[in-house]
Amino acid sequence: MQKPDQWKAMIDRWTKQRSGCAVEWESDDPQSLFVELACRYADVTGNALYVDCLDDDCGEPECINGASLATIDGEYDLICVCGEAASFEDLARVLSAGGVLIGVTSGELHYIETQEIFGRGINWPPARPVRFAIPDAVTAAGLELVFFVEYFGVNYCPDIDSFARFLLSSQTVSDFDAAKDAVFVREIQRKLASERGIRNTEHLAVYAVTKPA
Repeated sequence: MQKPDQWKAMIDRWTKQRSGCAVEWESDDPQSLFVELACRYADVTGNALYVDCLDDDCGEPECINGASLATIDGEYDLICVCGEAASFEDLARVLSAGGVLIGVTSGELHYIETQEIFGRGINWPPARPVRFAIPDAVTAAGLELVFFVEYFGVNYCPDIDSFARFLLSSQTVSDFDAAKDAVFVREIQRKLASERGIRNTEHLAVYAVTKPA
């Protein structure tokens, strides 16, 4: 995970562009940090928008679900998207030129990783990894991706042993034999943990997008 001072430096650059917007550094959890950023910004300008906010206690920004986004009028200097409720085309329409869109999304890791490592997986065809899907969708909407990072950590995810138990009990692949593939499962664990540095099976992706002036 990024060190707190790296996150703070990034936010400081944004706040200098928007007078009155400031965030106290309290956590290295990127989702909590960005909720705080948008809340502080909305307090000052009233020109921030949440789409499908996951934090019921955030309170300050206007909470609007993805289904109603197409009917929103006006533009926003800061938009925070939690999850995948809104299309980037709709977000581009309501993001002001030079504004910042912050996104936080989580997803399954293990389907992709097992295929990358072994050329096989328990779910075929796989969902497209967010590290490819999000940049492509941003570009297609005429926006610019300025920040993208994926986090792997016990703060968000089940541990790798849970993944192994899931594989061993899985019936989703017709030729998956738990007894025969026990060695295969242990090798997945070893490769994920030692070669990739991943000790859990889900991830959190955080990204920032701007609309060219």
